[in-house]
Amino acid sequence: MSKIKNLKYIIFSFCIFIFSFCIFNKVSAATLYLEPKSGEYKIGDTFIIEARLNLKAEENINVIEANLKYPQDLLEAVDLSFGDSLLTIIPQPPTIDKEKGIINFVGGIPGGYSGHIAGDPGLSNLLVKMIFKVREIPQDQLNANGQQIKTEINFLDNSELLLNDGLATPLKPTIQNVNLTILPNNQVIPKDEWLEVLEEDKTLPEPFTVEIKQDSLIFDNKYFIVFSTTDKQSGLKYYEISETRDKNQENWNKGDSPYLLTDQNLNSIIKVRAVDMAGNMRTEIITLPQPTKKTPFFILLIILFALIIFCCLLFILKNNKINKLKNQ
Repeated sequence: MSKIKNLKYIIFSFCIFIFSFCIFNKVSAATLYLEPKSGEYKIGDTFIIEARLNLKAEENINVIEANLKYPQDLLEAVDLSFGDSLLTIIPQPPTIDKEKGIINFVGGIPGGYSGHIAGDPGLSNLLVKMIFKVREIPQDQLNANGQQIKTEINFLDNSELLLNDGLATPLKPTIQNVNLTILPNNQVIPKDEWLEVLEEDKTLPEPFTVEIKQDSLIFDNKYFIVFSTTDKQSGLKYYEISETRDKNQENWNKGDSPYLLTDQNLNSIIKVRAVDMAGNMRTEIITLPQPTKKTPFFILLIILFALIIFCCLLFILKNNKINKLKNQ
């Protein structure tokens, strides 16, 4: 009996080991990491840190929620750019908590992502570009740290991936952070990596379509429009919508999709323009067809009566002509 119990214990332990090994592999299959992995920046410099996703197995991911921490006393988070990101759906605006130094964003990939985008020969694992600026640091703080300060930007443990398995199974990724060194600014003009990106971006956002919809579950069955596009260079900044009845006038208001139309009679010219981080704009226009006016019933009766009289006159004239020919 003791041998049987020992055998059961061995089998049980082996199963636990295999299960733990599988779970470990599943957890470590995906990696959230930052590039560059390290860097030296001076006071006043503006630089870019890229958040990327590396999949080591065949998992298919379709939702990503990332939370990052940065030293808010040393760095200012200027903006986020999703230009050329594999995240094609951003269901809610990303947030930058400048008091706590927390960045949060959620994104989706329709159809899922398995480490490579079809048709893209390059590295296609970019999630977001984060733009930081080094704050002014008191000289005594630098002196106390030997004229340089070591710090880091890191993913938080509550960052999570969801598998594209129909069950939204969570997958805990491994994370890799970035180490930074802040130095005094001995140069006249600080470096600005982001400004260089903006100056090089001369490309408009991608073409897009604007659709008019009506749904009892959205905006209480009122008319609204939906639209979406991307910008592969600096990234989209915002959308603007204009509704006017004069084609020579524009009345722009910032908005997002879905957008509730002000003119529920659909008599306006609708324009939607996408503006990227560099200020490039693409505008799409919808000219709504004017409703066909129905002819009043009494006018139809008058027309019908006139046709009857015309036919009668034509018949009488024809008969008179035939009678004259017979009399001759």
